[in-house]
Amino acid sequence: MKNLSIFFLLLLTLTACSTSQQKPSDCKCSKLSSENRVNYSEKYSSNSIEKDSDMEIFLAPYRKNLEEKTEITLAELKVDLKHGSPEGTLGKFASTVILEKAREYSGKPVDFSILNRGGLRKEIFKGDFKVRDAYELMPFDNYIVRLSISGSDVETICSEIIKNGGMPASNIQIKYERSTQKQECRVNNEAIDKNRVYYIATINYLYQVGEGIPTIKQAKPEDMMYQRLFRDAIIEYARDKKVIDGFSEKNIIILN
Repeated sequence: MKNLSIFFLLLLTLTACSTSQQKPSDCKCSKLSSENRVNYSEKYSSNSIEKDSDMEIFLAPYRKNLEEKTEITLAELKVDLKHGSPEGTLGKFASTVILEKAREYSGKPVDFSILNRGGLRKEIFKGDFKVRDAYELMPFDNYIVRLSISGSDVETICSEIIKNGGMPASNIQIKYERSTQKQECRVNNEAIDKNRVYYIATINYLYQVGEGIPTIKQAKPEDMMYQRLFRDAIIEYARDKKVIDGFSEKNIIILN
């Protein structure tokens, strides 16, 4: 699947090149007036650039091969997978996938999962769930990681999730009241034990960057699943399930 990802991106790049007729000497953007900028935009818009016929002939068999692979239907999707605040069905689906697959791949306990909302690049609607959808949802080669962290740090992560306006998460429940700033955080519907070690499933990007939840960078890496791409896990999950439904339960509740 990783080779397919490289091929997919390469074809997109070559397709862009096949329509580009602009010469370096044509670009004088820095000194264009407002009127000239409009004319320049019209002249070089994607709708006005002619395709390179030789490149189109060259790309045709690759496009056909790619379509044969990416148009394969994996499952029937019975619910719209959409972003939402503080959480949506898309985030619920993705965080459920990584939680279940991290448990399966590692063969070890995983208490909950967290993902960054920005990494989920496409909403998917009812109908056929195809290989293409998985690639467009997760176009990056992020792999799955299993981390360990203290209960007190889990409490801090809950606060960071609320501060961030919510994040895709599974098997962790957060209730927050704005008026009193009271927060209740639970894992697997049990109160957090600050002295206990918890195990998190996420992607390497979020662990390394800590986008929205910087405390996660303090976690200890337990299993770095370099060969387990999150996108491939999505494909496996959909293919095994055959029917995808649900994901309406709310894990994050913010009250006024």
